[in-house]
Amino acid sequence: MSVRSSWRAIPLAATLLLTASIPVHAGLSFAGRTDLTAGSGPTAAAVTSLNGDQYPDLLIADDRGFEVLMGNAGRFSTPQTIRSQPAPTTIVSADFDGDGTNDVAFASLLATEIQVRPGLGDGGFGTPTTYRLSARPYRLETADINGDRHPDILIGHATGLAVLCNRGGRGFHAVREIETEIPARHFTLADFNGDRRPDLALLDSDGDEVGIFTGDGACGFEPLQASHVGMGPRAIAAPQDLTGDHLLDLVIAYDAGVVLLAGDGAGGFAKPVSIWNSDNIGGVATIDANQDGHFDVAILDTRRGAVAVLLGDGRGRFRLSAMYATGSAPQALLARDLTGDGLPDLATLNRLAGTLTLMTGDGRGSFNGPRIIDGGRDPAAAAVADFNGDQHLDLAIANAETNRVEVVLGNGLGQFTPRASIKVGHEPRAIVAGMFDSDQHPDLAVAQFGSDDVAVLAGNGQGDFAAPLLVATGLGPTALVIADFNHDANADLAVANLLSNSVSILSGDGQGRFPHVTNYNVLPRPGFLMPGDMNGDGFIDLVVGSARADKVTLLRGGPNGLTEAVDGPMGSRIRPMIAEDFNHDGFVDLAFTEEGEDRVVVVAGTGPNEFGEPIRIPVGRRPVALVAGDFNEDRRIDLAVLHRGARAVMILLNNSTDGVRPPATPSSLRENFSTGDPWKRFRSRW
Repeated sequence: MSVRSSWRAIPLAATLLLTASIPVHAGLSFAGRTDLTAGSGPTAAAVTSLNGDQYPDLLIADDRGFEVLMGNAGRFSTPQTIRSQPAPTTIVSADFDGDGTNDVAFASLLATEIQVRPGLGDGGFGTPTTYRLSARPYRLETADINGDRHPDILIGHATGLAVLCNRGGRGFHAVREIETEIPARHFTLADFNGDRRPDLALLDSDGDEVGIFTGDGACGFEPLQASHVGMGPRAIAAPQDLTGDHLLDLVIAYDAGVVLLAGDGAGGFAKPVSIWNSDNIGGVATIDANQDGHFDVAILDTRRGAVAVLLGDGRGRFRLSAMYATGSAPQALLARDLTGDGLPDLATLNRLAGTLTLMTGDGRGSFNGPRIIDGGRDPAAAAVADFNGDQHLDLAIANAETNRVEVVLGNGLGQFTPRASIKVGHEPRAIVAGMFDSDQHPDLAVAQFGSDDVAVLAGNGQGDFAAPLLVATGLGPTALVIADFNHDANADLAVANLLSNSVSILSGDGQGRFPHVTNYNVLPRPGFLMPGDMNGDGFIDLVVGSARADKVTLLRGGPNGLTEAVDGPMGSRIRPMIAEDFNHDGFVDLAFTEEGEDRVVVVAGTGPNEFGEPIRIPVGRRPVALVAGDFNEDRRIDLAVLHRGARAVMILLNNSTDGVRPPATPSSLRENFSTGDPWKRFRSRW
């Protein structure tokens, strides 16, 4: 298996001038997210059936009112807006009037009322009935609280709880207030003490407890006891038996992560057991993702922009199965059958993007959508190689904040597991993998911006690395490439030094050491490097570029290495890109990140130096870099996307159709790319 460095010698291209969203071309595609339009600023959703067919429908509360999305075998209609002001922030659906058609109830934090509208059986709704509340509502839940087989509504508000008890399908009784002494933001209903009446679990969001209130079977609740959770409980999942004792347990998110509280069958709970660590949990849910009869846990991690799926063994133990990418600013988590196939699916509401990310389940514990892996606190760069000799590509991720390199091993299916965490110098910014000694095991080199050096780590072929060997560079090393610049058959390193406006060439001796360092003055604030034979003379040249400049520095290669630097114009701002034939049509395609737009752009090659329209793939927060490799071994080049904002690495699997060429773009839309011969532009200018 060939070993790739994190950046190859690739073509130069002008900055893309991107327009509106453009559909994916035939033949070239990546397994990105399934994002559905979900209105303007969605905040809450309800899964229901509005027209009596077998497929679930969606009601989504947003800034305009609520949106109706009719389901059909995993597809949903264009949202139909039913306007309501003030805009609802919580929404539920059930057959409140007993006519066989589901209705809707919703409320807003800006008003002390709840509205109930009857369903018409076709996705439409009738005239609302308004019920006044004593305080502004946070949350609605619906259940048969008094055992009369009609759904009631439980309302959590700023001073406690209220109940709308159903009058047998003929509207609701007057609002009944329940004193809780704390705001009721997060709660759930279940029979915790075995008396066959719904009880209430209420989180003290400003404290550290969950309180249990026993139901009296007549729409009333009385306090029973409280159990410790941890500071700032903020989300609670539907209670299930997670420990195999036939008693209901709780999964609760708090300020530091997610905990499991085993129930005792009498409304009490054991000490919390941590199952997930994170300080940004937006929701939790219990599902049987792999249909093994044991409940699993889904966790919305808003910092990572991901849903983590933890598979349970039925004895209170969990293992991470995978994390799946969500849209921008995920706010709520749904865990229900959303496609009508009887299997649990996952979905998130993404407030800033105005979308719903749908992740359909396969019943075996996996969900449709791009997977992400933990990239540490600040993933800045990555390298790809087979570090443990199992013929599967692995990743080494340089983490600028923790000053570590995280090594994760691939299994050939596009999935990765942690192997090693290696302490290096201060603020690593770039990393490459190559053979620096004679043992034929991939090694690593890391450019360390804060300590002005390069760390060389010798690999042992099993996924582990020796302590770093440090080699001094210029000030602020920020980019790194491998090439044999002096023609001695040993790998050398070129380092771009951002703060000293220089490039350092570290000459390798083939034994893992770099005893000779030569420095060259280059253009201000160099940010990337590209080696290659520019003029066809058989010697490796080096192009030095800056994201802030419209020119580059050229260091020409010769029999003894690089010569003095020469600057020259390029006519437009340039950037490095991934250049691969993603769809096997014989033409080079391009891929790069747009950090400010939270997306990856792929541009299909349609001929020699000809390109189609760009394909935009939404990804996580602040995508800063790409690395390429066949991570699932289907002979297609996939992409790994580093997100500094989300602290994660997303794997975009290539599902292009081999040999299918996208249509050429009209000349009026064609971008100014130059590939085929990566150095053609240079020969015409130098």
